[in-house]
Amino acid sequence: MAEEKRMNFYRTFYDLTTLLPEAERRKVNTALLDYFFEGIEPKGLSDSGMKVFKGCEGRISKSRTNAANVANRYGDSKPTKATTNDDSGAATKHAPERERERDKEGVKERGKAARFRAPSPAEVADCAQQFAESRRLDLNALDFDPERFVDFYAQKGWMVGKAHMKDWRATVRNWVRSSKPKDGGAKEVPDDGFSAYD
Repeated sequence: MAEEKRMNFYRTFYDLTTLLPEAERRKVNTALLDYFFEGIEPKGLSDSGMKVFKGCEGRISKSRTNAANVANRYGDSKPTKATTNDDSGAATKHAPERERERDKEGVKERGKAARFRAPSPAEVADCAQQFAESRRLDLNALDFDPERFVDFYAQKGWMVGKAHMKDWRATVRNWVRSSKPKDGGAKEVPDDGFSAYD
């Protein structure tokens, strides 16, 4: 059974509405509920009623966004038409596609780490190449194979020790750092005429 949509009615909402005459108080409370559940902007409120509504609107908008996130996270719930305020203050439709794109990129949002998604060998190769270029390394001269990397961690369930991998890009960088030269031999020391044991 899907969870029923609900909102928090904070004590500050109650305290603000008690400052209004009884008829206006009912209108503002109804406007708050209509705004949360249906996204209907208030009409017919007095100036003081509109000020009270605006004082509560930010928290209501946040509750609408949270409800939409829950609905999107648990697909059995009916999606909500949530509105949020952008930097200009204009209302915009909630965009779950944008959030999914951020999750794919592994971007942290609101202090929570995005869900881990295993990389493809092509993504691993791109990450390794970028790191090698930043360190002025020749990736082709190193014994680093993106397919071997993916296969190695896939067979381990993307675990690093006893913990689930959180950042595959960091692990790729460590693999590149610890990669040996392809020829497998030790680096040749130039003969400068001095013995290392003199």
